[in-house]
Amino acid sequence: MKRYRPLIALIPVLLIAVPWIAFAQGTVIRTGLSGAATAAGLGGCSDQACVINIIGQIIGAVLGLVGIVLLVLLLYGGYVYMTAGGSPEDVKKAKAILTNAIIGLVIITLAYTITGYILTALTQSMAP
Repeated sequence: MKRYRPLIALIPVLLIAVPWIAFAQGTVIRTGLSGAATAAGLGGCSDQACVINIIGQIIGAVLGLVGIVLLVLLLYGGYVYMTAGGSPEDVKKAKAILTNAIIGLVIITLAYTITGYILTALTQSMAP
């Protein structure tokens, strides 16, 4: 239990510092304004463009959550490395955690770049 104490202490900090986990950033207001603009004939988006926007928001949210997991892994790996006390097994474990976290960072960055490119290409191809 003592081993997980720093992680348990980090959970409330993340929940307070990252309010978008609760998705409470005013999506109802934005949806209401978009609906009002469409009803007034001031624009809005077509069904396909709205679907692409929703897919983009979902991908962004998932990549954001994966980024939080990456941050926790980096912090945990650093904590294990700092508290290894010269133990070769703990140092090896910490290096493995940090290496895997860095590989995950590269994968997340590539995924974000590729999805951004694809969604931009799809949006531009559907533009009138």
